[in-house]
Amino acid sequence: MTDEEIQRLIKSLQASGDDGQHVEAKAARGSMPSSVRDTLSAFANSSGGGVILLGVDERKGFTATGVVDAGAMQRRLVEIARDDMTPPLEPVVTVHDIAGAMVVACRVEEVPADAKPCFHRGDGQLNGSFRRVGDRDVRLNSAQVQALMASRGQPRWDLAPVDVASVDDLDRAGVDAYLDRLRDRNPRVFGTSSADDALARTNVLVRDDAGELRPAVGGILALGTYPQQFFPQLNVSIVAYPTVSGDPVDGVRFVENRRVDGPIPDLLLTTLKALLRTLRSQAVIDATGGRSERPEYPVEALREAIANALVHRDLSPSALGTQVAIEIYPDRLEITNPGGLHGGVSVDTLGENGISSSRNANLVRLLEDTKAADGRLVIENRASGIRTMTAALRSAGLAPPEFEDHISHFTVRFRNATLLDQDAIDWLGAIDADHLASDQRAALVMLRRGTMLTNESYRRSSGIDSRVATAHLRQLVDEGFAVTEGCGRWMRYRIAERIGRSAGSESLPDAASRVLAAIHGETTRADIELATGFKRPTVIKWLNELERRGLIAATAPPRSKLRRYRRIESPTKLF
Repeated sequence: MTDEEIQRLIKSLQASGDDGQHVEAKAARGSMPSSVRDTLSAFANSSGGGVILLGVDERKGFTATGVVDAGAMQRRLVEIARDDMTPPLEPVVTVHDIAGAMVVACRVEEVPADAKPCFHRGDGQLNGSFRRVGDRDVRLNSAQVQALMASRGQPRWDLAPVDVASVDDLDRAGVDAYLDRLRDRNPRVFGTSSADDALARTNVLVRDDAGELRPAVGGILALGTYPQQFFPQLNVSIVAYPTVSGDPVDGVRFVENRRVDGPIPDLLLTTLKALLRTLRSQAVIDATGGRSERPEYPVEALREAIANALVHRDLSPSALGTQVAIEIYPDRLEITNPGGLHGGVSVDTLGENGISSSRNANLVRLLEDTKAADGRLVIENRASGIRTMTAALRSAGLAPPEFEDHISHFTVRFRNATLLDQDAIDWLGAIDADHLASDQRAALVMLRRGTMLTNESYRRSSGIDSRVATAHLRQLVDEGFAVTEGCGRWMRYRIAERIGRSAGSESLPDAASRVLAAIHGETTRADIELATGFKRPTVIKWLNELERRGLIAATAPPRSKLRRYRRIESPTKLF
C-alpha cells in the first residue's frame, strides 16, 4: 500500500469514528499487542480480509502516533503471521511515514474456504479462531468452527442414505412426475431406464453399507411422502411477534406460531400460503383507478427467499435438529436457515453473475427437475434467485434485502418501509436530487437511513452493471451527496454530512450524524448498532447526545425492553 492510501484510510477512520469491518488500528507504540493474533485470524476468516495499522491510536481520534522501531515491528508481525497462525499467513507488511510518524500497515487476505478457520496455534482451533463483526474481532463458537470445517470441499450430506427408509417412503405421484421430466429432457439416458435405475442414477436412491438401495437424504427431502418421519426438525417454523423487539404485549407473546411439515415442494408453497395469511395487505390503486390488494412483501421475493433457505440449509448431523425459522415483526421479516454461505460466495458477491456455490449440490439438481403443486419448478433458474428477489422488492418500492452470514446460520431480512415514501420524496427535492437517476435517488435514501453501500451492494440493489454503478457512485461523491470511507476494495459510501443533517444537527460530529441517520420510525438500539457498525457504548453515547440536543426521543424508560428511539421532526427544513 502507498503512503497516500494509508493517509486516506486514516482520514476515513477519523471521519467515521471507528475502525470498521476491514481496518483495525492499534497504538502499539513500543510493543506488539497480543490482540494482533486475534485480528489476523478475524481478517483471514472474513470476506475481503482487511488492514491492520500499527501506530494509529484510536483513543486519540485515530491520530498517527507512530511506533518506536518500525523495522522490528514489521519483522515481528511477519513472524507471527507465518509461524503462529494456522494456516500460515503471508500478509504484505509495509512501513509508512505519516507526517513524521512511522506507521506499520499489514494487509491480510481472506484465506480460501478449504483452509478456514485460520487460528492462532497457541490458543488452538476452538479458542484461537475469530471473525470480523463490525469493528470487533469476535471468537468463533464451536458450531461456527464445525461449520467451517464441514464446508471444506463439497459436502455430501444430501447423498447420505436414510437407513430406516425404503422406496415406499417416496411419494409415488411426485416420483412419476420427476421421472417424466427426466425422460422428456434426456431420453437418451433415461428413456428406457426402469424407475429404480433412473432414481439411482440421479441419487434419489443410494446404496447403504449393506448394498441395499435406500432413499438419500436429498431424495427424501425432495420426493418423500413425509420427511419429518425421519428428520423431525427439517421443517419450517413461522412466528409473528406483536412488537419490533419481539417482546410480549399485555401477555401476548406471539401473533402467530406455526409449524410446517412435508417435502420441500410442499414446504415451499404451504409456507408461502401461511405467510400470505399472516402478513398485512396494502391497497393499490392502478392508473385506471382500479383498486387491488397486495401483500406487505412481494410474493416472488418471499418464494425465492423460502426456496433458498430450504435448499441451501446445512444437512450435516450437527444441524439436523434445527429448522428453517421465519420471524415476522411489525417492521420486518427474517428468514434464517442453518448453515452460512458456502464456497467462494460472500455477502458482497451474492447475486453476481457467474458466482454461485451450492452446499447441497445433488439436492439442488433434483429440485431443478421437481415441480411444486403450482406447476413451477422448485428451482427455476440456478444462481438467479437473489436477483429475482431484489428486483421484486425494488418493483414494490421496498429496500433491497439485507443478508447476514453468521457461518453457522444465514439470515435474509426484508424491511417493509417503503423506500420512496412521501418523506423521502420531499427530502430528495429539498437536497436538489431530482436530476439524478432513479437508482441513485434510491441509494441516497438508503444512505440517509444508515445503510453503508459498496459498489457490489449498489449493483445488487439496482441491477445495473459494474461500469454504470461506478459512474453513479462517483457522481454522488463528486456532487457532494455522498462521501467515501476506506479505499480500493474496502471502499464504502455513506451520506455526506451536509445533506444528512436535520434541524439542530448542523454541528453534530460525524459519528452522531450516522446514528441519527440510522433512526427511521421507531428504532431499537440493536438496529442502530447493526446499521452503523458501531459498538454498543458508542451508540449509547451518541443517543444520549442526540436526546440532549432534542433531536430524538425515547419511547420508554432506559431499562425497559420496549425502549425505542424516534426523530423529533422540526417544521423547518435545514440541509
